[in-house]
Amino acid sequence: GWDSTGTITGANFFSDISTKRGFEDSRLFRIAGNSDVFHPDTIQYVTSRRSFYSDPSIDLSNFDLYSVGNSETLPSIKYDSTNNAIYFDDTSGFQDKLLVDIEGDFLKEYGFPTKEIKAYKIEEDYSIEPPKFIKPGNLKFEISGANYNINFSNASDLVSKINSDSGGYLKALERVIEEDEEGNPIKKLIYILPTTEIPNADLDTIILNDVDGSLSKMEAQKVTLDALDTSQPTLNNLLGSNAKIEMSINGRRIEINPLKDTIYDLVDKINATNTGVTASVTPHGSFVLRAGNLINFDLKNVTIKGPEKLFNALGFIEDASNNIVTLISPDTSPEQMDEKFSKADLLRIDKGLGIVNQISVSSNLKENPSLLATDLGYYDTNYSPTGAGNVEVWDKISKLYNNSVLDNGRVGFSNFLGNIVADIGVKGETADKMRLNSEMLNSEISLEKERVMGVSIDEEMTNLVKYQQAFNASARVITAVNQMMDTVINNLGVR
Repeated sequence: GWDSTGTITGANFFSDISTKRGFEDSRLFRIAGNSDVFHPDTIQYVTSRRSFYSDPSIDLSNFDLYSVGNSETLPSIKYDSTNNAIYFDDTSGFQDKLLVDIEGDFLKEYGFPTKEIKAYKIEEDYSIEPPKFIKPGNLKFEISGANYNINFSNASDLVSKINSDSGGYLKALERVIEEDEEGNPIKKLIYILPTTEIPNADLDTIILNDVDGSLSKMEAQKVTLDALDTSQPTLNNLLGSNAKIEMSINGRRIEINPLKDTIYDLVDKINATNTGVTASVTPHGSFVLRAGNLINFDLKNVTIKGPEKLFNALGFIEDASNNIVTLISPDTSPEQMDEKFSKADLLRIDKGLGIVNQISVSSNLKENPSLLATDLGYYDTNYSPTGAGNVEVWDKISKLYNNSVLDNGRVGFSNFLGNIVADIGVKGETADKMRLNSEMLNSEISLEKERVMGVSIDEEMTNLVKYQQAFNASARVITAVNQMMDTVINNLGVR
C-alpha cells in the first residue's frame, strides 16, 4: 500500500524471510503469481449472477443504458443454455468503459454485479411558467493537477463542451423525456458522468470550482446511479474461453466454470478441499497458494494438476497450452521447481521452527515510521493513492479477525483463538478428572495394602475374642453330644 502522504508505496512491513539451510533442507511454504487477476488484458465478459432456464431474449435498446468511454456502443448480451446464464460480451473490452444504468431498471433486475457512481443531474422543463432552462455559464474543475474551463451558452452547448473539453474525465448525456405534439422536446434531463479516467469513476475526486454558481443556477442535483461492476471478472476473461476445466489437489477434483466463477470462487473451491493447501488473493491481485499444517507447511508434499493455461493465467508458469500438467509434486526437484516457477514468487522456510525468530519489523520502517502503508489506492490499473487519511489497509487487517486464513483455510483469527481456548479447557477438564480418578484409585489400593501388610491391635483382639467364643461354642456342642450318647447307652439298657 501507499503511505499516508500517497507518495511512497511498496514499503515492506516485515523484513524478508528466507531459508537459512539451503533448498534441500527447506519447505516450500508459498507460491505467489505475478499476474494481476483483477485486471486481465481484456475484460470482455460479465456474467449475471441469476440463473435463466430459458432465453430471456433481451433487447438492450428497451433500457436506458449508456456506455461512458471511448466507445458509446452498447455490448451484446448472450444466453448460455448449458450454464443457464446470460452475460455481456464486448469485444472492445470493459476496462476503459463504464456501463451506466440511468433508470436503474436493468442491471440489478437481471442480476448483474453493480457499483454506485455519483453524477450531476440537470433538468430543463419548457412546460412550466416560467420555463426552466440552462443559461450561459462557466464551469471550472481540477483533477490530477490539470485545470479545465468549460464555457457554455445552452444545454446542447454544455453537453458538447463537456464531451470535448473535459480531458476525457467527464461525459455529458442528454435525455429527452417529454415532447409536444409536434415532436419538440419540452422536458429533458442532462447527466454529467465521470469516466474510467477518474480512479474508481469517483466524481468526488474532481475539485469543482463553481465560482459563478452555474450548478446552483441550473439546480443541479448530485444523484447516485448504478453502473456495471467489473472489479471481479469471471475467469473466462483470464482464460479466454467459457469451456469448463478441472484441476486436482492430491486427487481431489475441483471443477471450474469460467463463465460463472470469479477468482474468489476458485479460492473458495480450493480451500474447501481440506487438502492442506489454502488459496488467497492479495489486494493487488496476486493469486497465492500456501501450505498448511496438514502437509507440514510444505507444498512439495502434495500433487497439484490442471490445465497449463490456468496456471499461466494465475501467474505461476510461462507456458499456456491446453495440456494437463503437474504443477508440483513430491517428485519435483528444487532445480525443476526454480525453472518452472521462474515468473512466480516462491517463499521457502527452514524445516525447523526457527522461522518465528526471523519475523521482525523492517529496519526502514523502524527508522522512518511514516513509511507505514495505510492506503491500498484506487481500484484501477495504476492503483494510484486515494489521499491522506485513508486507512483502507487497516480495514483489511481488521477483517482478518473473521476471515478464514488459518487452520488450512477453515477458521479466522477469532475462531482459531477460540478453538485453542476451548481445546485447552477440554484438555484441562479431562486432566482434572483423570487426576481425581487416579487419587481415588490410589487411595483404595493404599487401604487394601495397609489391610494386608499392617497389624491392628484392635482387629487382632477382636479376632481372638471371636475365635475364643467359637471354641467355647464348639466345646459345648461336643459336651451335649457326649451326654446324649451316655444317656442312650447307659440308661436305656442297651447291651
